[in-house]
Amino acid sequence: MCSSVLFWRSGAPGVADPLDAAFFRDWAGFVPSPEEREDWVAADGSGGEGPVIRVCGDCSSAFDVAHWLEKEGLLQDWDSVLALSQRAGVGQYGRTWISPPGNLHAVWKLPVSLLERGSLLPLMVGAALALALEARGIRVAVKWPNDLVLEDGKLGGILIRSGPDRIFAGIGMNLVAAPLVHELRENASICARSLNQRQSDDVFFLFWKDMVQHAGKFLAKMLEKIPDYDVVPALTQRLWRKDRPVRVYPSEGAAFSAVLLGLAGDGALRLLSGKKEILLYSGSIGSA
Repeated sequence: MCSSVLFWRSGAPGVADPLDAAFFRDWAGFVPSPEEREDWVAADGSGGEGPVIRVCGDCSSAFDVAHWLEKEGLLQDWDSVLALSQRAGVGQYGRTWISPPGNLHAVWKLPVSLLERGSLLPLMVGAALALALEARGIRVAVKWPNDLVLEDGKLGGILIRSGPDRIFAGIGMNLVAAPLVHELRENASICARSLNQRQSDDVFFLFWKDMVQHAGKFLAKMLEKIPDYDVVPALTQRLWRKDRPVRVYPSEGAAFSAVLLGLAGDGALRLLSGKKEILLYSGSIGSA
């Protein structure tokens, strides 16, 4: 999946701010000609028939931009939106997602047929991104139900929003900065981590272009329904703290300790509590 990168030079009132000259100078590495009047400016080397990555300025959230672009006919399956920053980024359960420039704030439109994977879908997207990061020499794990973990700290998260005719996968990743301890919610199960750009000099849109290329291949295999490809074992082997003790924070009830066994076919987390195996459908986990 070779992607094209398009910069939204004009933006749209109430949707996304324009990308100004400072963005092109500091991030894109070139300045468009003053005579160039197009709303969308192609990055150097962009082109081809692959998915399109549309980069916008500051916005309320990349989800809002994705919905607007889709209504305008500018967002097809496998296309994505990247926001320079978000004023109201959201995470799981509507929590605030801190979204400074330089970090990754993406919404990826996926084929609606992936909806049949149900609660496994955020884990599938997480595993696909983990494989893409591994290709860059970065080893991460997938933390149930929807996080990416680097060195026992949260590197990023996945938020699925879907309807009968669409899947939007919201993806946030700490490329240059992670929230400080006092910026995390009071009951956060793990600390935050960032790549701090130590593995690459790529800016956020080139980093995402690489992610789309590698992660898209993994997700496309799911659509092909290869008979000998069993998704649950593939996801289970990438689970954070597999076969290790965890602290479990269910959505309802008191926290407890257990051993993480793996995944059930419907996306639930299999846990061993005492001598009894139980399934967790909603909540979070942390180190024991």
